[in-house]
Amino acid sequence: MFDKPYRFCKVGSDKAHNKKHLKEVITYSFRSGIYYLVEVEVYTDDIYIIKYYLKKHKNNPLKYNLLTGENKCSRIISTCIRIMLSIYTQNKQASFGFLGATIIKGDFEEAKQETKRFTVYKSAVIRLFGVETFTHHRDSEHSTYLMVNNRNKDIDAIKDKAKKMFEEIFPSLDS
Repeated sequence: MFDKPYRFCKVGSDKAHNKKHLKEVITYSFRSGIYYLVEVEVYTDDIYIIKYYLKKHKNNPLKYNLLTGENKCSRIISTCIRIMLSIYTQNKQASFGFLGATIIKGDFEEAKQETKRFTVYKSAVIRLFGVETFTHHRDSEHSTYLMVNNRNKDIDAIKDKAKKMFEEIFPSLDS
């Protein structure tokens, strides 16, 4: 499980003009039979947030909440982790995070606590990254996860800054 990633490529990057804390968005793509896009948001303190969705859902406001129906979760997550590793080889200070988005299907909307995606992603990063290089911080209530790079002098300070930054950017995390 989580060992057969798809081949991916970087397709571009955009500087974040006038967006507080956000410095850049790097976009990658891969194909599993259908096209996916992976957006890597680069924030202050070398924090990289990984998001992915089907390319055909690019303009859909619920793009992160929709199921693909492909049943290829482990390979997709493995691909995202390989992207993280490629970033880490270029920036040894990089820390990473993700939000396990709620599933929305028809009239059903999953609760934001301990989402199914959060549970799967959490298992993958614990298994594949361990604790030697990163200190893992989980917020099951909001299904968010932050891996702070252990090369940082004050890991708790980075965690606290990240928490405040994301509460400011995403007010729903503060509720």
